[in-house]
Amino acid sequence: MTTSKEGHTIKKHKSLFERIYPWGYHPYSFQWFDYVLAFLVFLVAFTGYIKTLTPSIGAGDSGELTTTLYNMGASHAPGFPLYGIVGKLFTYLAFGDIGYRVNIYTATTAAGAVLFLFLTLVKLLGLNRQVTFENKKPRALLSVHVPALAASLAFAFASDHWQQAVGGEVYSLNVFLVSMMIFVMVWWYEELLAYRHQEEIDFAYRKSLLLAYVMGLSLTDHQLPLWYIVAFFLVMFPLTFFALFANKVQDTEHHSLSSVFDIWWGVLVAPLAALVVMQFHSRLALVILLLGALGAYSFFGILLSRLKPEYAEGFRKRLGYVLVLAFFAAISVLIFLNRAYLARLIYPQDVGWILFSIFLVPVYLMVYTAVVKLLGVERNWVDRVMEIMGVGSLLFIFAMTIYLYMMVRANALADLPDPKPLSWGDTRSLEVLFNQMLRKQYGGRAASGGINYFWGQLAWVGRFLVSQFGLVNVLIGACGFAFMLVREKIWATYLLWAMTLLTVSLIKFVNPEVDAWTQSFQVVMHIQNFWVYAIFLGFGYQALLDLFSGQWKVYFQKEREAKS
Repeated sequence: MTTSKEGHTIKKHKSLFERIYPWGYHPYSFQWFDYVLAFLVFLVAFTGYIKTLTPSIGAGDSGELTTTLYNMGASHAPGFPLYGIVGKLFTYLAFGDIGYRVNIYTATTAAGAVLFLFLTLVKLLGLNRQVTFENKKPRALLSVHVPALAASLAFAFASDHWQQAVGGEVYSLNVFLVSMMIFVMVWWYEELLAYRHQEEIDFAYRKSLLLAYVMGLSLTDHQLPLWYIVAFFLVMFPLTFFALFANKVQDTEHHSLSSVFDIWWGVLVAPLAALVVMQFHSRLALVILLLGALGAYSFFGILLSRLKPEYAEGFRKRLGYVLVLAFFAAISVLIFLNRAYLARLIYPQDVGWILFSIFLVPVYLMVYTAVVKLLGVERNWVDRVMEIMGVGSLLFIFAMTIYLYMMVRANALADLPDPKPLSWGDTRSLEVLFNQMLRKQYGGRAASGGINYFWGQLAWVGRFLVSQFGLVNVLIGACGFAFMLVREKIWATYLLWAMTLLTVSLIKFVNPEVDAWTQSFQVVMHIQNFWVYAIFLGFGYQALLDLFSGQWKVYFQKEREAKS
């Protein structure tokens, strides 16, 4: 408490960071038994999948995917190159036919997604829960490991994830890559904040580069993870930087800046509002999403003007270069959308523009970094961020060069006599390869059925959740999201955006019919959202345990202190 010149009492936060984490930030450190439990979770899931495994080639795309995988060809768009390359290794197993071996591959990746879910849950649920006692060995925590185990196994045997795990399909690998990406993201986030007190910020250099590579890798099986990556750059990135610099503002500014937290509700509501509004007006929905992202970036933007002089001066010196970066990024996005993503087809004359849009920002960042080092200019934290973004963007692109495998393979098969090994598309040229990667063969958006059609689609999304976890668990998960907002505001916000953006994209661009037959094919595209919902479910289980143990009284007291 402080007193103004007029004699009024002013309530003041100790720090902005405490408004984000009222109980402090003490990340959970893995112990040996965490790895043992993770392996056991993997083993339980894998055993369940093997016991119910399809004995050979199954229905749907299984026959085509198994054939192209065995022949090292390209499957239907987008080609699934990583699925084919890794899956080929499983065809050398010494038992079962080729179809059975590919099904084992699918079961392995599905169980791997459950393993990463458990590890992610332990990290998130274990925040501030790990207490070190002198002369005592670390031990498992009831409030951390029980919810993590329960939520992981609930997802492991959720109906559609289980169904995809026992046959030769691509969606198990997709959710495995998403789970690995989010686990690495948690790892990255934890290191950033754990060293936030250092004067010279490292920005989790190696973890940042690893995250960039895994993000690119996640898109080499299916494009569904794209929307989680978009959500990362729209909200997770700026909110993380806000948390990182929250304790680097001038001491007199903590109270005046605390009002920016009112914006958080707008950031939270934006994706849900856009989901509803898009049926009436697509562009207005896009504006709402952009306003939500602008709200997230405004946190860090407002913070910049109140930073300690050494940090504020470093940014002011590089402001011009940052604005050039933002301009180049906007140009790249507009060119890529116009020439590639939103175009009906990609033609040879578009290839140069697409490559230009892909490499413009990485080249600028790497040239900037090289010039700063060559000229011997005194480096500051902005230079470090620019370097990480430059190297990270190149690693992202490098991971996606796995798609060139389809180009190499198409050229190898071209001169073979008919009948050639099955391989979709003549991907010997870049324009055909880009068309294959961006699924141009599927055409544009289907005809809309109006607002009733839209609400029917949303109703099916709700049914999907209930069919996976049951109504009781869905309600527990909803409560878990609210509990997560109290304990992990930034992560709850990001995961809500990620889930909503994927749902928006599937309704907007696929616009499936509202009938059981069509929806039975669409549900598999939501499996990565089920994985995320299992995180909310874990927090719901933890909230119930805390409720019965009396821990809730501590939460309310701390929350009141943070807001007072």
